[in-house]
Amino acid sequence: MSDPKILAPKFPLRSDIDTAYLLTKDYCARYFPKIPYYKLLTTVDEVDEVHGEVQEVQKRWGEPINVRAFAEPTEVTQPLNKFGVEEMRKVNLIISVPDMVDADLCSMDKLTYITTLNCNLGDKFYYGDREYSVLSIVPGKRWANTDLVLFFVFTSEVYRKISESYSS
Repeated sequence: MSDPKILAPKFPLRSDIDTAYLLTKDYCARYFPKIPYYKLLTTVDEVDEVHGEVQEVQKRWGEPINVRAFAEPTEVTQPLNKFGVEEMRKVNLIISVPDMVDADLCSMDKLTYITTLNCNLGDKFYYGDREYSVLSIVPGKRWANTDLVLFFVFTSEVYRKISESYSS
C-alpha cells in the first residue's frame, strides 16, 4: 500500500510533449521569418594543433539553409578598437527545436526527446544586411517543469573577414 504523504512523480505523456512541439512549430511558422544560415564546413585536418581552431583563411561554409528564427539585436555601438571606429552589434538568434530538426541543425531522439546539435560555433547567418558569426549555442526555453528544450539561443557578433594578403 502506498503512503499518501509521499508524492509520486507524474511524467508528461508523449502526446503532451508532441503537442508542445507542434504548438511551438506552429507559433514559429506564423511569427518567425526565415533567415539564411551557413554551417561551417571543417575537417579534423584543418584544425590548428596549437590553438585548436580552424585558421581564418581555411574556413568554408555550406550552402545557405533558410531556418525560421527570431533575432534579438542589441543596440548599435561605435567603439574605437584595433580596427578603428566601427559599428558593433550582437544578435541573439532564437530557433525552435522543431525548426532546427527540419533544417538539420540538430537531431532529436524520438524516444527520449534528447537533442544533438549538428551546428557549431563559427557558423554564420545574415540579419539586417550584415553577416554574423555564432559564438555560443545554449538551450533557451524549456517546456513546463521538464528538461525538454523548446528553443536554442545562438549568440553572435558581426563577422569580420580578414584580408587575404594579411593572413599569408
